[in-house]
Amino acid sequence: MKKMLILPVRSVLKQGRQSLISVIGLSVAIASCILIMLYISYELSFDRYHKNTGSIFRVLTQLGAFNDKSNPRDVVTPAPLRDAMVSEIPGVVRSCRCKLVSATLEYNSTLFAEKGFLYADYDLLEMFTFPVLSGDPAAALKEPFSLFLTRSMALKYFGNQDPIGKSIKANNKYVYTVSGVLEDIPLNSHFNFDFLTGFETLCVVSGGRDKVERWSNFNYLTYVQLSENSDPDKIPDDLAGIADRHLPKAPLFKNMKWVLQPLNKIHLGGQNGFDTSVQSDIRYIFLVASIGIIIFLIACINYMNLATARSFSRGREIGILKVTGSSRTRIIFRLIAESLALSLGGLITGLGLVSLLLPVFADFMDRPLTYRMIFGDSMPFLIIALTVLMGVLAALLPSLSLSSFNPLRLIKEEFTDISGKRKSGFLKNVLLVIQYTISIVALVSALTMRSQLRYMKDKDHGFISRNILNIAIKDPDLRKNPGFLVNEIRNNAKISGVSASSLLPHSITSIGLGAWEGKPAESMTKVFRMAIDPEFLDFYNLQLVSGRGFSSQFRDDSLNNYIINETAARLLDRKDPVGMKFGFQK
Repeated sequence: MKKMLILPVRSVLKQGRQSLISVIGLSVAIASCILIMLYISYELSFDRYHKNTGSIFRVLTQLGAFNDKSNPRDVVTPAPLRDAMVSEIPGVVRSCRCKLVSATLEYNSTLFAEKGFLYADYDLLEMFTFPVLSGDPAAALKEPFSLFLTRSMALKYFGNQDPIGKSIKANNKYVYTVSGVLEDIPLNSHFNFDFLTGFETLCVVSGGRDKVERWSNFNYLTYVQLSENSDPDKIPDDLAGIADRHLPKAPLFKNMKWVLQPLNKIHLGGQNGFDTSVQSDIRYIFLVASIGIIIFLIACINYMNLATARSFSRGREIGILKVTGSSRTRIIFRLIAESLALSLGGLITGLGLVSLLLPVFADFMDRPLTYRMIFGDSMPFLIIALTVLMGVLAALLPSLSLSSFNPLRLIKEEFTDISGKRKSGFLKNVLLVIQYTISIVALVSALTMRSQLRYMKDKDHGFISRNILNIAIKDPDLRKNPGFLVNEIRNNAKISGVSASSLLPHSITSIGLGAWEGKPAESMTKVFRMAIDPEFLDFYNLQLVSGRGFSSQFRDDSLNNYIINETAARLLDRKDPVGMKFGFQK
């Protein structure tokens, strides 16, 4: 056994330059495949750390009333849906509502702009696995203005002090009392938060439960946990019954339906409307996996060609082995063992390359990939299997071909069949054609993608987007009347222009049902809208086709007047829509 292990290694070392070339090629391929495997493994790991992952679903809203074919799904639902599901649908174990917002927090006269401020029902921590380090969330979240922090936020605000009982002011108005600390939310979670307070608090800050729990107010995320015996496919029918019983009989809700999205498929389910976090798409996984397969195939073919050339240069050696009594099986196993030794060398070198390239790759993919992930879960077995597969595939065909020759021909190095053609010639040519074809297709695809990305980057979007700093106003009073802040900023000599708007021109998320004179009564058309000030058009260099911009001299500009774009003008089906009555259904 010891001899069988030593001889392949000795043979590989003896071949010197050829072995070095093979190891370098293998190491690059293995390193590339490992990096791709790490990325795919991380993407597939989202939300799988929850112990109830398989039974948790997010409720999505699909509006069917609009006159478009896309019929997108939105993550927002009405707040009363939670209680209705628990009481009216058998098999629903529990449900919770969430709303993630930004907030300006104040502690010790220092202001902090925080994005991860979550309102949620107390069932959240029963459904999801967010470890509690201190405090009783089941009791605390039922009390208004009771606050839980993550470990990192507790350290940020209070250092080494015990945060329990301390107060934090939010939005210059409400005072929260810290009731507990949670472990930091894992990065592979589809939603992240650093501050958690109860849904009861939201009812208070929103002006009362009646304003929050309206069936027409689609503004909250809803999650549901089903029992083991429940059939998720039947839940949408029950949800349709809830919609019929509770939703207002308005055109907006006609043909509307709620669907369930499994928790472990949220991250790769694509971006849904009004989602507060950026999700990915399963198609990207298939794309990256395809790139990995292409690299693997090219590496195998290249390695196979090198192994074939290396094997046929050892004809006399193989011939002598056959003359001295070595069986064909023994020779095949010896050549495969040598190939596996080379693969092992490529794996060791490849792991070294991964350690060097991983920080750059993780930054490029914008994912927190670490070297330790290589040794977690089933990753080591996949890497070893990949290495063994490369080694066996590369040596199998050459060893079968070489071991089939007559010993005398091997000693004379006559590697031809009866017709005088080299026995490995056809296979070699086929492999070369496949390798070049794959390489050319990959190169053309890469150049096409590069061209598309450059087009997206350089395309004129119709408004100025460079050298603009966006300041999000968090204070509720200041949001209602930002004029004072705008004037103060405008007085800065380094600032050439200022404009206030409810949204940014490239990210308009507010939607309403458009209404205009002459519009068919049964037509349901969604129109994206935003509020702007008189300086908005000049600030972004937006060109007017007809009509005029807003002006502070006209009172109706702030109440009843609208500026529409050319797409909206085509909906109105009039050559010059200026002066038409236009608005939104209530």
